[in-house]
Amino acid sequence: MRFNDVTIITANYNNSTLTRIMLMSLLKKQVYPRIIVIDNSNTEFFAINDSERRLGIQLIDNRNYQLTKNWGVGELSKNHAHSLAYAMNMVNTKWTVLCDNDILYKPSIYNLFTEISTTDYDIIGEVGYDAVKPNRLFPYLCAINMESYHRDNLNYFDPTRCMVIGRDENGMECHLYDTGYSFYVDALQKQQRIKCIKLNDFCIHYLHASQDVPSGTPKPSLAEWIELHKDLC
Repeated sequence: MRFNDVTIITANYNNSTLTRIMLMSLLKKQVYPRIIVIDNSNTEFFAINDSERRLGIQLIDNRNYQLTKNWGVGELSKNHAHSLAYAMNMVNTKWTVLCDNDILYKPSIYNLFTEISTTDYDIIGEVGYDAVKPNRLFPYLCAINMESYHRDNLNYFDPTRCMVIGRDENGMECHLYDTGYSFYVDALQKQQRIKCIKLNDFCIHYLHASQDVPSGTPKPSLAEWIELHKDLC
């Protein structure tokens, strides 16, 4: 089914094969939204082929962060969040769905996209944290109503509140406020209606693949993970 009121945004960084596997995983579930790939690569660039062009996939060439700012070595989260915010300004549909390129979709993703197209919520996603608090809206799969986003003058990226040095609950110095933190805080302040879901109901995420194996078992390589879940590819 075509979801013409939804645009998916994903960032590619030196792994066009993985980005394509993620996109094909979605399309094979009969979900056909508009698609934007913002390419932040500095070695392996993403090039749209003829079949992808026919599918309407749009490429934003941000190689070497030529359209956004390169925040420097070790600032992957800032570079990533900045590029997502940039791409969101290119969207002309009612909804944006942010997704990482290292996820594979479950068949239930069709139901989620159907809900996105009909819901009265402003945001649909999972709220939580990885290693340290505070909470954020996970960017791995997050649906954002662009009409209320612009109405409330929200911005997905705030460099003063993204990966700044702070202290965890034990007083240890660490990076705080990963991608999606400042957006979550601002959305709450604007009283945006957020529907909380569990992303694992709709996709699997390689970053969290270690949670899918028995305790003490090494995290699978990316190739092993893809082979393990080839039914979703």
